[in-house]
Amino acid sequence: ISVLAARMGMSPRNFQRRFKAEFGVPATTLVDRFRIDHARELLRNPSVSIATVAAATGFNSSDSFRRAFERVLGVSPSFNQKRFQENDIH
Repeated sequence: ISVLAARMGMSPRNFQRRFKAEFGVPATTLVDRFRIDHARELLRNPSVSIATVAAATGFNSSDSFRRAFERVLGVSPSFNQKRFQENDIH
């Protein structure tokens, strides 16, 4: 958020307020959704580890990635990855 705010020439607090007023959700929520959408694409590859996906999508750890993934989608990253594998087999 601080990087986005700086690019807009705003304080992080003002950026958050204006972002939420414009888009209806906090910037952090939307950024997490974009990161999770990208992670879902990466998880389609069964040879990619959860740790690799977490790092590639900007999460500090696999655990923080897993929590964010579950918060946004309601399932774990490993469950999501297995679901894609099962769909590819059938």
